[in-house]
Amino acid sequence: GPLPKECNLVVAAGEIAGRVTSIGKSPTWGHPIGLAYVRPGQSSIGTRIEVRLDDGTLVEATVVQLPLTGTV
Repeated sequence: GPLPKECNLVVAAGEIAGRVTSIGKSPTWGHPIGLAYVRPGQSSIGTRIEVRLDDGTLVEATVVQLPLTGTV
């Protein structure tokens, strides 16, 4: 699907819950990886979060352990 951009919002229950700070597609893993500020309750490994794209579409992401040892 479409790739979020830096500064796209993380949303929870229709409210702003964070912001994407950096993102790109990994040529090694073949999928997007990124960093975002999120609420403390959303920071546990395995938590699914929603990111609102510029057009309003919501895409899902998964919190993984640093240094990116999981898969997205």
